[in-house]
Amino acid sequence: MPVDRSIKAVIWDCGGVLVRTEDPSGRRKWEQKLGLSPFDIDRVVLEGKPWVQAQCGEISEEEYWNAVRLHLDLDEKAIRDLRRDFYMGDRVNPVVLDLVTRFRPHYKQAVLSNAAPSLLETLRERFHIAHLFDVIVTSASIGVMKPDPRAYRAALDALNLRAEQTIFIDDLHENIQGAKQLGMHVIHFDSGNEQLQPRLLALLSRGEL
Repeated sequence: MPVDRSIKAVIWDCGGVLVRTEDPSGRRKWEQKLGLSPFDIDRVVLEGKPWVQAQCGEISEEEYWNAVRLHLDLDEKAIRDLRRDFYMGDRVNPVVLDLVTRFRPHYKQAVLSNAAPSLLETLRERFHIAHLFDVIVTSASIGVMKPDPRAYRAALDALNLRAEQTIFIDDLHENIQGAKQLGMHVIHFDSGNEQLQPRLLALLSRGEL
């Protein structure tokens, strides 16, 4: 495969790109159980101040889930069950996994994610894909979240590359803009997957896979 030697690495977002919630039934079950409106559980778990603090490494994941427990007025067993069920429908995106595997011999592969510390263990122990990446950087490990420029620079430093030597892929416009402002090549991820491979090919190669 002819390759563009000026580009050295592809950096992937995790949530919504590499890993997606394909079966939300576990979340909907808890909304029914607690008498909540649709998607309320997502807002409680993923949009509150404790979640931001956990992603920045300011509080532990146990402290974060305890805050969720108190907010929902749950006991210890219930919060353990919710913690399990909330992510039970997450799956590795097969389109992304295929591209990571196919491009890996030619380019370094990395993950840069706004995530709590357990992401590395999740990718390693649950999904068994951590070994496919040369670098995995979480916001919790560096204390700052995308689109803060320091987050991208942490990934670049870990790869020992300049911004223009990398491609960054994310599903959020603000994160794409943050990377673009630093000079990284960017692809805004469409959840339908259809444009990902051709857009990567346009940046990475002059031929076909």
